Amino acid sequence: MQIFKPLITAIDTFLREPLLNTKRAPHVRDSVDVKRWMILVVMALMPCTIWAIWNNGLQAYVWSSNNGALLQEYLEASTSFSGYFSFCFSEGRWWVFILKGLRIFLPVLIISYGVGGLIEAIFAGIRGKEMSEGFLVSGLLFALILPPTIPYWMVALGVGFGLLLSKEIFGGTGMNIVNPALLCRALLFFSFPSKFTSNFVIFYPAQ
Repeated sequence: MQIFKPLITAIDTFLREPLLNTKRAPHVRDSVDVKRWMILVVMALMPCTIWAIWNNGLQAYVWSSNNGALLQEYLEASTSFSGYFSFCFSEGRWWVFILKGLRIFLPVLIISYGVGGLIEAIFAGIRGKEMSEGFLVSGLLFALILPPTIPYWMVALGVGFGLLLSKEIFGGTGMNIVNPALLCRALLFFSFPSKFTSNFVIFYPAQ
């Protein structure tokens, strides 16, 4: 059961202050530790996350509709802020954007956290160390920088190999030589370049 201790401790202290002070850097300062800092970074990324959900939903709504009139309306509305907001909030479209965006973004985020968290737990158990809270940030960044049409198996493959090659083989958090999220993206981009390009067919209404 000792191998599961890092996972149990990570869950137990996710929203609570750990009772033990660290013996080596980074040190606990009052109630602020690395876990709290990582959660603050995740909170700072919330505006980006909300925008990713919104924009993914908007683009999916417009470009997958195969409706030339809708596309033309969007292109004309996008020339000004007032036109953009008028387009988004007319006919209750904003709610459709959010739902479509959640369906695109949430599965990628869940896979990123699931696979990455599993790898972190395995290596923490093997090394007998606590789990790294840094993946709360890396997992979210990874989901944010991927294209919305990426296959789910590529998400799992990218985050798995990215973490192994950027961090775990060098000793874990603080020992990585490159940013884990960016290496995940780079590995996928150069391994499957065709998956990172999207071809949109623009339909223009008849004149």
